[in-house]
Amino acid sequence: MGKTIAIDFDGTVVYDRVGPLLTENLKLNIQNVLRRLRKEGNILILYTCRVNECLEEALIFLQINRIKFDHINDNPFERIQKRKRSRKVYADIYIDDRQLGGIPDDWEEIYKIIKEYDR
Repeated sequence: MGKTIAIDFDGTVVYDRVGPLLTENLKLNIQNVLRRLRKEGNILILYTCRVNECLEEALIFLQINRIKFDHINDNPFERIQKRKRSRKVYADIYIDDRQLGGIPDDWEEIYKIIKEYDR
């Protein structure tokens, strides 16, 4: 079975937000890499601080750009059963631009890091 991967939105799916969300704001190769990760059996969770209208804006943007997440700010049902309900999203891997050292702009590089983590 694949891993559960929690992914931030601002600065991670898209470059730092300045103005309206546009397709050009997408990080390099993110669509292909996320599709590949899902095809490999990984569970993808959008893990963002966005709420209300800001979250809706992000979800519409993802839909327009054909980027699919399995869960939004929530744990998969199987995890909830094991660990009870928790505000914290549990994942095997967290991808966030605010992590120590930041992240590459090209998601192909992020994919390589994830694959190294699998070994």
